[in-house]
Amino acid sequence: MKTLYAETMECLDRNHRTPEDVLWVGTDEWSVTWESFAMMAKLIYVQREYRGGPYVTTKLVIRGKDFVMKREEYDGAERWQFISLVQQPKPSILAVSLFQP
Repeated sequence: MKTLYAETMECLDRNHRTPEDVLWVGTDEWSVTWESFAMMAKLIYVQREYRGGPYVTTKLVIRGKDFVMKREEYDGAERWQFISLVQQPKPSILAVSLFQP
């Protein structure tokens, strides 16, 4: 068994991110700073194997500068899902006509 903090840090590290990249942690109803989350997460132990349901709410998200981490549960096992956000490319002038002459 490991802490939610350890599991979170492993996911960040696996995706080449650090706590400095985190903007906030929370749900659609509340948010806290990374520092507040880290203090709480060090006290929460999670299991990845089947438990009959999630221990940590699946509404929990970590919002980063260019990513989102969402809690997910499948068949009683829970984990972080890492989602990279696509960055908008620089604006450019469309060089090809969109309409036929």
